[in-house]
Amino acid sequence: MKEWEHQANGFREYVKRIVASPSRSFFVVCLSFIGGVVLAAFLNRPIFEIPFWIFANLFLFAALIFPSRTGKMILWILFAFLIGWLRFGQTFPPSGIPNLLELSGRQTVIKGKIQGEVVVRTNNQEVTLVNIQTPDEPLFGKLLVRIPRYPTVWTGDTLAFRCRIQVPESKPGFRYDRFLNSRGILATCSYPQELDIRPAKNFSFSRFLLQGKQTMLDTLALVLPEPHAGFVSGLLFGGSQTLSEDLRGDFSRVGVSHVTAASGYNVAIFSQLLLLWLMRSSLGRKRALPVAAGFVVIYVFLAGATAAVVRAGIMALLAMLGTGWGRTPSMRNILALTAVVMLLLNPRLLFDDVGFQLSFAATIGLVLLASRFESLFRFVPETFGVRTSLAATFAATTLSTPVLLWNFGTFSFIAPIVNLLILPWIPYLMLFGSFAIGVGFLSSSLGSIVALPAIGLSSIVLHVVHWFGLLPFASSQIPFAQVFAITSAGGITFFLVWLSHRPRAQDIDV
Repeated sequence: MKEWEHQANGFREYVKRIVASPSRSFFVVCLSFIGGVVLAAFLNRPIFEIPFWIFANLFLFAALIFPSRTGKMILWILFAFLIGWLRFGQTFPPSGIPNLLELSGRQTVIKGKIQGEVVVRTNNQEVTLVNIQTPDEPLFGKLLVRIPRYPTVWTGDTLAFRCRIQVPESKPGFRYDRFLNSRGILATCSYPQELDIRPAKNFSFSRFLLQGKQTMLDTLALVLPEPHAGFVSGLLFGGSQTLSEDLRGDFSRVGVSHVTAASGYNVAIFSQLLLLWLMRSSLGRKRALPVAAGFVVIYVFLAGATAAVVRAGIMALLAMLGTGWGRTPSMRNILALTAVVMLLLNPRLLFDDVGFQLSFAATIGLVLLASRFESLFRFVPETFGVRTSLAATFAATTLSTPVLLWNFGTFSFIAPIVNLLILPWIPYLMLFGSFAIGVGFLSSSLGSIVALPAIGLSSIVLHVVHWFGLLPFASSQIPFAQVFAITSAGGITFFLVWLSHRPRAQDIDV
């Protein structure tokens, strides 16, 4: 009985500390919002919004007038939780409005406008259509369409065609339907008939950016031979469509597919290394942070400012803030607020977008663990920032492992080795690749010469991936992989809590 009372008193003291601290209170409210999204995603069913709005407004009003700080805190937590639940419920097709799902399996005439980036593959183009219309009525939802490789289409173009509408289904090891749903895509259509392309007439800033990105990809293809051009383009802009199927399989088997995705994983590591270079230069800490942030913003626009690239840029900025400011409660709250804002815009990212999960996990690792791990790698030389890059890589990989286990159900036993062998060199490969593109604009011949370091590093990385990919035990299907993912996530969380209470001085003496 006394032990129970002691634990109850300890819990009350902990609650008092949270209530007394605006920083901790804000963090808990953010977690409550995320908790609402988690519960709604677990239930995964439409909701009747009116009761949610009524209770949410009641909690908000009560929180504003309630005299007790503890009472206010509880009401704010309830309000945030309901808003998270409500926001996820709003992602389902609204009832009473015709949507694409109603046309499943039917052949019909469709008209729509291309939104976002056109994904160019070897044999086709993938486009996402919005403002869908049939001869009878407009339809809610986006449509993913695969059309022939030529003629080339661009964002903003209008397509009209006849096609059979298909509802996406899950694939083994990949919830393809939920992945598309996280982007608002309800149905797909492959190789439509009677395709009519109507080019956009008005100026579009997104179209301008994406055309600029394509120009850079064309320049990269001029100064780098394959497969190096495809690999470097994946590092800089995301995507592995131009890599051979065998090479993509090697990347998957050794657990490094993430490096060819436009996620915060490699962009954050690159930007963090760039920031540390600038901080050690004559610029100093105060001026290095805005200069490095400026480079990230420029990258986002040059890469087309697609949703994935914008998220990668945000994660990179967060990682740089963590390095520039150090591990402070403010950084913890900035991470939490960023998650809340992103989930407000699209709550399905949390469980249905692996790129978002990897980006956020890697960013948390860079912010919370990179500086700690760097002290453990004192035996690694600082030349060219190898130690910093290795520590950042190890930190990002540690936090990303549960995400990979949960989503893909496989574990590459050699992934830690391969990651540590290749990831420290990825920032330099991105830097050399970017430099080659810049020079290639002026002269393709000169660009080919400048691209030699990028070709050399790319050859090393691709050979390492291929050699390890040949090993028969490179990758294994893990039974109960999601259980292992939860267990590893719990272990990492416990480690982070323990680390947060460990004095920095002791950390240096390891």
